[in-house]
Amino acid sequence: MNANTKPEQLAISAHDSEDCNRSANLSISDIIDARLSRRSLFKAGVGTAGTAVLGSFALSACGGGGSDSIEKLQFANVAKSTADVLSVPAGYTATVLYALGDPLTGSTPDFKNDGTDTDYDNRAGDHHDGMEYFGLNAAGTGRDASSTERGLLVMNHEALTDQFLHANGVTPNPRPAAESDKEIPAHGVSVVADGLRAGALGFSTSRTPLHRSKSGELVPGTMVDAEELYGIADAMSAVGHGVFQFAPEHVILPDQEWGWMRELARRSGRTVSVNVSQTDQAPDLWREVLAKLDEDRAEGLPIVAQVHGRTVGLLMCLEGSYHPLMFHPAYQDIAALPLAERCAALAAGPVRDRLVDEIPDDGGFFRRVALDITHKIWPVADGDIDYEPDPAASIGAISVRTGTSAVELMIDQLLTAGGHGMLYSPFFNYSYGDLSFNYEAHMHPSTRMGLADAGAHVRVICDGGTPTFMLTHWTRDRTRGPKMPLEHVVHRQTRQTAELYGLTDRGLLAPGTRADLNVIDYDALTFGRPRMAWDLPGGAPRLVQKAQGYRHTFVAGVETVHDDEFTGALPGRLVRGPR
Repeated sequence: MNANTKPEQLAISAHDSEDCNRSANLSISDIIDARLSRRSLFKAGVGTAGTAVLGSFALSACGGGGSDSIEKLQFANVAKSTADVLSVPAGYTATVLYALGDPLTGSTPDFKNDGTDTDYDNRAGDHHDGMEYFGLNAAGTGRDASSTERGLLVMNHEALTDQFLHANGVTPNPRPAAESDKEIPAHGVSVVADGLRAGALGFSTSRTPLHRSKSGELVPGTMVDAEELYGIADAMSAVGHGVFQFAPEHVILPDQEWGWMRELARRSGRTVSVNVSQTDQAPDLWREVLAKLDEDRAEGLPIVAQVHGRTVGLLMCLEGSYHPLMFHPAYQDIAALPLAERCAALAAGPVRDRLVDEIPDDGGFFRRVALDITHKIWPVADGDIDYEPDPAASIGAISVRTGTSAVELMIDQLLTAGGHGMLYSPFFNYSYGDLSFNYEAHMHPSTRMGLADAGAHVRVICDGGTPTFMLTHWTRDRTRGPKMPLEHVVHRQTRQTAELYGLTDRGLLAPGTRADLNVIDYDALTFGRPRMAWDLPGGAPRLVQKAQGYRHTFVAGVETVHDDEFTGALPGRLVRGPR
């Protein structure tokens, strides 16, 4: 680690060193410490539809004696090999339990493994990258977590090596539909239908390069072709309900994505939902999206766009996962210190001087991520946040007006409230310097309320307050443009959302519907400045924002909030659809 280590690398390092076993089960280190001489595996075959009849067998050293405790694992290293076989140390044996192509039904032919096999709906899929065993009772009619004789073996088939699934390898693009039809069930798309039948509300995927694994890989689904998406939609169509939604790459949405969206909606009859945001790269592109939605509505195609209630933005503080100073080597020198010591170093002294006076020799990176965007960074005052701030109140504008360094202004803001001060930086939906995009989008008949990150990026985004913001800002307090009718905002956040996902038993005050409702003191409704709470498992932090003005909240007729305080009642249950 050095002064140029990026914050995301620090976060990954910290995560990797954590004990991620939150259960009461022994961890791998506990097992190793116990110095077991026998390692149990499952045996026997896999039956119809994935039911495994399991008996225990040992993978153990032959002639190892009767002792269950030895000082170390006693086996020789396995030599390197390019042979297509499973190699184990001398004196050990291993049995393949479940392999690619294994039949799951008696009527499915044996696997030839020459590229001519079909019917992967009834075969083991490819790339076994995750496995879970669920014990069943002897009759196979109920759960028995202690059973090792009978159970369900559940495996995830995340991807595939497609060239081996076809007799002549993979056909160059454009791919024939027959190849996709074979590949889709080989990596688990049939799970979609099973999940929907069990009550899932739909299928969601990502097609934006913003979504990557911590190692930088694109998440599955980002680059798949339309035929694969149609296969998922066909499964949804067979079940008869569910929303197909995805996160797009915004700048290509109307030109490169809308064609397959329309075809998917036509052939499946399922609603296609896509989030729409305004980007600085193409600030007027949302108008093309709304125009396409008008065309789809006229044709009767079930396509809608989800729109955030405000900007997609970052709340940055010294305790959070992101703020502009993090990208300066001077700050990295103190980044690991306790908050009080960091505040002291930032208030005065050589670290502060370096931050204010030095521009790192980093190829312009610090300038791009900090200095060049100060016109889109605002100080957060105590009390109700202004989520539609005036450009004249930005850090950049204040710096120009007062002659004070923008970095110095940011440091001083972060040091307010005992080092809990915040900066606000919108990166979507604020290209015009106001929320006029959001207003136009929310008033469109083919958009729906959505997109807020209430449970993600919890140290830099706090969107749990969005429902309250919709009521306070858009229906009562807005001064920089037109307001929305109160009944319009209430409908979007209740019945309209429920209907989108097939939950027709709620979102409406009517006989026979669920008694879910809020009793609100509308004139007193507000929320305060977000703060960091260290209340997640293991003491991890998250931003929280407390609302005021909720006199009563009822869930299924049970009061869960009384005068802004939780009652302790928890009547909520897992939501399954449709209803």
